[in-house]
Amino acid sequence: MKSNKLFLAILLLSIIALLHTPLPVRAQDDEDCCDDLDDECATYMSEWAKYSKMKDSLTAAMNSKQAMLNDLTSQKSSKQSAYDKLKGEFDSWAGGDLDGFRKRFADVESQINSRSGNCEDAKKKLDAITSSKARCLNEFWDRYNAMVKKYADWCLGGPVAKKCDQEYKVVKGDCLWKIAGKSSIYGNPRLWPKIWDANKNGIISGTPSTIPNPNRIYPGQVLCIPPMTDAEKQMMLNKSKGMMKTRKKKYKGDWNFDHKKKDTKKDETDVKKETPKDSKDTKKDAPKDTKKDAPKDTKKDVKKDAPKDVKKDAPKDVKKDDKKK
Repeated sequence: MKSNKLFLAILLLSIIALLHTPLPVRAQDDEDCCDDLDDECATYMSEWAKYSKMKDSLTAAMNSKQAMLNDLTSQKSSKQSAYDKLKGEFDSWAGGDLDGFRKRFADVESQINSRSGNCEDAKKKLDAITSSKARCLNEFWDRYNAMVKKYADWCLGGPVAKKCDQEYKVVKGDCLWKIAGKSSIYGNPRLWPKIWDANKNGIISGTPSTIPNPNRIYPGQVLCIPPMTDAEKQMMLNKSKGMMKTRKKKYKGDWNFDHKKKDTKKDETDVKKETPKDSKDTKKDAPKDTKKDAPKDTKKDVKKDAPKDVKKDAPKDVKKDDKKK
């Protein structure tokens, strides 16, 4: 009996404990949450698979490009070695570095074009260019031929081809008259035409390279002073005198011509002003004299003399004679 009572008591207590324990109210919510998490995990896994596949394809492409790059790098190194070999052969053939040759060529070309310095220095530089085979390149060949021609015109076949015994460098304030008058030159300023004849088509160096106008020379120009004999001096003196005379005549003639033009214009205006007056006077005088004087005299003389004699004298005589008869 005691055991049954104890069993019943325990049963009652367990029932009471069960009644007082809370029920699992959020069990359904947990299930819903797990369902959502499963969906998200599924999408994430699909995206992960997609991007993993893209990564694998890109990695494969990168590996192929890297292989191509390695191949090109090896080709570049082989080409560079071949280029270095050919460049060394070309430099030995051309006689030096091409960049250095280019600079030397430009230096000589500038000197010959401007005719600066002297011909000997230019010839040395030109010979160095000629000895190099690099001049045969398309970059230099045409320029080289033009440079050789200009050098020949300047130093071999030009107007100053002969070697000058004396040179003179123009300074500020110089003129050919003043240069010729220097004691170290000719000692006579009238001999300036000789200097002009020797330099008008080409000077030794400097710019401008010619002297077309003897009144214009510029500082820095190097002129050739040719030697002169006594006969040449006398001839040049005569020539300079003739040139001075022609200049004076030209100036004088131009002055007189201008004034003559002005005088003739004045005379023409005076004539135009005076001629109408004279013509008016002639018009006034001539008609008056011709109309008034000439007709009056003729009419009066004819009417007075001729009719009077005929009418008065002739009829009277006739009548008297008839009566007498």
